[in-house]
Amino acid sequence: LSAVIGWLDVILLPALIFFIGLTLYAVYRHRHGNKTTPTGTPL
Repeated sequence: LSAVIGWLDVILLPALIFFIGLTLYAVYRHRHGNKTTPTGTPL
C-alpha cells in the first residue's frame, strides 16, 4: 500500500495543476465574454 501511496503525487499533482489551469481559463473566458455571434461565427 505504501508503494502505491508514494506514486499518488506523480499522478495527482499534475492532475491538480491541470484542473486549476482549466478553472482559471474558464473564469477568464467567463469574465471576458464570448466574442462570437449567435450563429457561432467569430467576429
